[in-house]
Amino acid sequence: MNVAYLCDRGLNREENEDSILVDEVEKLFIVADGMGGHNKGAVASTIVVDEFRKTITFLEQEKLESFDEKGVKKALEKQLNLQVEKATKSIYAYASKNIIDGTMGSTIVGLYKLPIFEKWVVFHLGDSRVYHLSDNTLTQLTLDHLGSMTLNSVLSKAIGNFEAMPLELNYFNPKEGDLFLLCSDGISDYCHNDELLELALKYRYSLPLMCQYLKGLIYERGAKDNLSLIVIKVGKV
Repeated sequence: MNVAYLCDRGLNREENEDSILVDEVEKLFIVADGMGGHNKGAVASTIVVDEFRKTITFLEQEKLESFDEKGVKKALEKQLNLQVEKATKSIYAYASKNIIDGTMGSTIVGLYKLPIFEKWVVFHLGDSRVYHLSDNTLTQLTLDHLGSMTLNSVLSKAIGNFEAMPLELNYFNPKEGDLFLLCSDGISDYCHNDELLELALKYRYSLPLMCQYLKGLIYERGAKDNLSLIVIKVGKV
């Protein structure tokens, strides 16, 4: 497995409200895009990443080899949604302690390789995305959780100081050499899927160059949002 990533403030925002997790040993990868401004978004995305990092501790304690595939999926789904609840409580507590009015929260998109059955799970809430490159085809694996308010799109699902929502989970069996791309909307809003496909094909053998070139491209286009990207090349399965 080969991995490259970036998490950058961009050109317009005063601070970086994105947080990422890259754990190549446990094969857990997360992008969280905070919302709320004035440090609230940065705090929320950090809380989300820290809570989901603890998923690994639970999985290490479980004897997953004694489960069938259906049992493993059920246990994982239960634990991941428990982390949503814990992150929600932590954000509520922070907002109450600091007397924060309004919304404070974060999107989440994650990718995790199950230690058995050779499956990868994608989980998400919000508009951060996962793409899958296989056989020269780029597929968006997540659908943005957006509602409509007049002419603007607003998040319909996230984790924050509001009611906890269940994650959307999907399972995949990638091939050796396939790519997964996780990104915040600071990437996807500035780069169409066709452009991502072109870049992924061009730089699939040099993932750090892909990150570097994509950052430069988005900077040329204004980079008004924070931008986060994790690219994973699947090893032998």
